[in-house]
Amino acid sequence: MKLTTLFSTLMVGAIMLTACDKPAPTTSEAPQTTQQSQVQTQAQTPTPNTNAYLDYQVKAMRTLVVRIIFEDYELTQTQMTCLLDKDGTANYLLVLEPYFKKILSEEDFKEADEFFASQTGQKFNATIDALFEKALKGEPNTETDEEKAFLAEVAAKPFFKKAETYANQMSEEEALAFLQGMTDKEVVRCGIESTQTKQPS
Repeated sequence: MKLTTLFSTLMVGAIMLTACDKPAPTTSEAPQTTQQSQVQTQAQTPTPNTNAYLDYQVKAMRTLVVRIIFEDYELTQTQMTCLLDKDGTANYLLVLEPYFKKILSEEDFKEADEFFASQTGQKFNATIDALFEKALKGEPNTETDEEKAFLAEVAAKPFFKKAETYANQMSEEEALAFLQGMTDKEVVRCGIESTQTKQPS
């Protein structure tokens, strides 16, 4: 999948990381059952943020960044726990809050918050949380046609379409720099060393 396509897809919420055929995360210490439990907790626990739209985008970006790090590094259990916890929220907001405030108006944020507070918004969160969880585990994407149609309908909302349009205007290099900056912050925060980089098989 082209990076800019993945990036813009992330920004509108219908993220399909498993389509990129990335491997499931591995660690040097813990069994898969423990990893899956932590991944499920990450996907379902709300980010401590008062803005529902930014709360969602932090969760979405965390999913992408963690998958990238899982792919690139051999992680310890402690590092994996660090990546999935909410202590990194400030790092994500430092990047995402100014990014989205360039794109959306106060009215857009208000509309988004009202959507996430609605029954449809809660259904969307539940659906997307399940997709994020599968993406983190490296499981295949298995959403139904009904779920695909529902996600497409939500993605058409103005506050998502504006983000998609803006992201689509980014070059491959710009999208990479955006993601790399966020990934680097989390690598430093969780004490991941360059010596832990996975070697090509």
